[in-house]
Amino acid sequence: MELKLIFMSTLLAVCCYCDAQSEVNECIVANARHCGECIQAGAKCGWCKDPDFLKQGETVTTRCDELQSLLKRGCDEAMIEDPHGEQVVHRNKTVTNRRKGAEKLNPEDITQIQPQKLSLTLRSGEPQSFDLKFKRAEDYPIDLYYLMDLSYSMKDDLENVKNLGTSLMLEMSKITSDFKIGFGSFVEKTVMPYISTTPAKLLNPCTGDQNCTSPFSYKHVLNLTSDGNQFNTLVGQQHISGNLDSPEGGFDAIMQVAVCGHHIGWRNVTRLLVFSTDAGFHFAGDGKLGGIVLPNDGKCHLENNVYTMSHYYDYPSIAHLVQKLSDNNIQTIFAVTEEFQPVYQELKNLIPKSAVGTLSANSSNVINLIIDAYNSLSSEVILENSKLPEGVTIAYTSRCKNGLVSEGENGRKCSNISIGDEVMFTISVTSKGCPKQVKPETIKIKPLGFTEEVEITLNFICECECHKDGVENSDLCHFGNGTYECGACKCNDGRVGRQCECSSNDVATEDMDRTCRKDNGTDICSNNGDCVCGTCECKKRDNPDERYSGQYCECDNFNCDRSGNKLCGGEGGRLWGGGAVAGHVRPGLSLSRPQVTAAASAGCVCATPCGPAAPATALWTTAPAWPATSSCATAAEPATAASASAPTPSSRAPRARPAPPAPESALSTSNRLRPDAHTVLHEHTLAPPGSLCVFPGGFSSPCVIRGPLPGGTPSRPSRQDCQSFQFSLLPPPVRQRHSSLYMSTLKSRDVIDQTSQQSVEVAADVSQKPFPISPAPLSVRRDCVQCRAFGTGEKKETCERDCSDFIMIKVKTRDKLPQPNDASYPVMHCKERDANDCWFYYTYAVNNNTEKEVHVVDALGEQGVHAADYRARETEIEL
Repeated sequence: MELKLIFMSTLLAVCCYCDAQSEVNECIVANARHCGECIQAGAKCGWCKDPDFLKQGETVTTRCDELQSLLKRGCDEAMIEDPHGEQVVHRNKTVTNRRKGAEKLNPEDITQIQPQKLSLTLRSGEPQSFDLKFKRAEDYPIDLYYLMDLSYSMKDDLENVKNLGTSLMLEMSKITSDFKIGFGSFVEKTVMPYISTTPAKLLNPCTGDQNCTSPFSYKHVLNLTSDGNQFNTLVGQQHISGNLDSPEGGFDAIMQVAVCGHHIGWRNVTRLLVFSTDAGFHFAGDGKLGGIVLPNDGKCHLENNVYTMSHYYDYPSIAHLVQKLSDNNIQTIFAVTEEFQPVYQELKNLIPKSAVGTLSANSSNVINLIIDAYNSLSSEVILENSKLPEGVTIAYTSRCKNGLVSEGENGRKCSNISIGDEVMFTISVTSKGCPKQVKPETIKIKPLGFTEEVEITLNFICECECHKDGVENSDLCHFGNGTYECGACKCNDGRVGRQCECSSNDVATEDMDRTCRKDNGTDICSNNGDCVCGTCECKKRDNPDERYSGQYCECDNFNCDRSGNKLCGGEGGRLWGGGAVAGHVRPGLSLSRPQVTAAASAGCVCATPCGPAAPATALWTTAPAWPATSSCATAAEPATAASASAPTPSSRAPRARPAPPAPESALSTSNRLRPDAHTVLHEHTLAPPGSLCVFPGGFSSPCVIRGPLPGGTPSRPSRQDCQSFQFSLLPPPVRQRHSSLYMSTLKSRDVIDQTSQQSVEVAADVSQKPFPISPAPLSVRRDCVQCRAFGTGEKKETCERDCSDFIMIKVKTRDKLPQPNDASYPVMHCKERDANDCWFYYTYAVNNNTEKEVHVVDALGEQGVHAADYRARETEIEL
């Protein structure tokens, strides 16, 4: 049972994986660089030819996408190239029914298949379907050629066949009024070891007093005729011959009957070949026994109605016979003795539209055998097509009698069709891409055994309509290095790039954009620049002091939240995206660049210490006081589960921007410490992503406390040293203006002893009065402000229940927000980002009546619009 469950789970996983694979956007995967390539990628792909469609940093391949995606991205429907295939019927003659007794029609005037000729225009991946009708006509003409084995063992059979002409004509007249019959015979190749080549045996291969004719391979005796008496006369003149081995050379004879139509007299009507024998057959390769190595060439070699090249060409293969019989619309009836019935039954399975009948010992039942075989063959219609061009596929669906619908291989055929019955086939033709030589191709579809066929001309859509309006050697394509068509440049040979600005000899890869994607992502140059010849060229800002940088333009020096209108308080550089330092990192940075990268993958990292702190009163619970300097950086780690579950004053501490935690392995002491200092990193429990809250005094976190250990203690601080301490962070002017105690619980990480994880209290005033901050986590406060002010956010549905514990006051602009002018009424300024990347601004405070008050600006803004305004305003409220 467990094994069965495992098997079912694996099967389900495979199915899910396959479904996921099928959802791949083939338009994007195609990486199409011009319109023609795009429309060949798939039927759902369109190309936006709007010259202004591409945004900064986008490549020309982004013009190719699914239609809905292009519309959503702002491309007007009239500017989307999305051609579709079509079909045109050129000859559509209605199927006819020739009735016995009515005016006799020529065979070419009888129609059993409709339509007869059409053309299809194919676009890659888009099927073109049409219906094909087949109707079995009454009194349809029949040609029958009787091919008989005249080896000695067929002596008694020949006697019965001599009277076959008139008898068969009489029976076939019940089926059709237009019947013709012909005759031919075969024995064997005229070389050893198939026959005896002694002079006497070549004259008479039979023994004793038997009068036999000389051996021969194939002899055509009678052209197709409607005179049954002539058939009887000529067949009566035939004599038995002989050979040495049991298998006969019948395949040589079948090939000549199939390809020598002008000798046989085949008409474009139903063609039947009756092959009568009491032995097996030689096939390709057997000729080597007689020294014949050349394969059969499938051509007619009759001279004086005798096959003259049997000693030169090998027997044909079964596949070769199948091809020639099909090409010449011949249906074969194998009339064989019971002994060889199984052999020819297997052969029948390899030859479409063939039948096998059991011949009596003297061929007395041959007429009934032919009638039964004909009825069987004519009651089934099987469609076949000629060879298809490269990349073209065809699918059949049949709608037969009694509403039976079949697809796949069974969709090619219908059985049990009576005279006058009508069946339908739906035929779908699909191309994948375009052929190497773009030109019309012709294929044919026909019912096996019938001369009628449908001729289909295939045309391929390989270019867009706008291709016709292209301007060769356009100046828009870097000094004429390409053709400007469909809103983009199609580069000349040897040129690449969005505007053909690069030489293919100077770039490492045809897919230059790949080298402009960080970590094999999707954004080109982080959407902050253009990929020029495989190298990112970053955008220019209006403010010359603001710039993007980095290999992928992933860094900038203007998005870091500011203090005093200075980036990182004027003391650091900007880290962005887990990698390079943008802007600058000033000399004197105690962390080397790789260590900065590892320690804080986003946010501000201080380049120099904030300056020596004034002598302060430090209250230690477990260790004596020790002087230090501090350097403050924006936090770079999310809050732990513990801090989230048990909020403390630190859970409301500010931060600038979220980022993944720094790898512990990167915080090695060997590269981080200066010779004269020991470093302890303290980090606040962080606010939610996208938050920045500015406390009075500009207090921020985490802090890197640097300085010698207290009292000259050993060079490594103990875990006990880090357990709890209080330390002044505010400069003297702040302490003079405020008497509140600014307190926040921090997580401490000792970067010297990485196993140390302790809680630390930091205080900054001698009054030691607690700062009155609400215990609610920032995420809760943010969601409540968002739902009450704008009716959005995670608490939208539960806003009334969860967010009624504060007074909310809306203001029009941020300059109307309360300012921290009263020490007894401290105000915290916050800005938050919602799910749509818009910012909103509010203040949080507790008034003298201990009521919580929130003032919020009642309009959302984009970061680029309001960030600068916020920074300017921040200067005014900075202490």
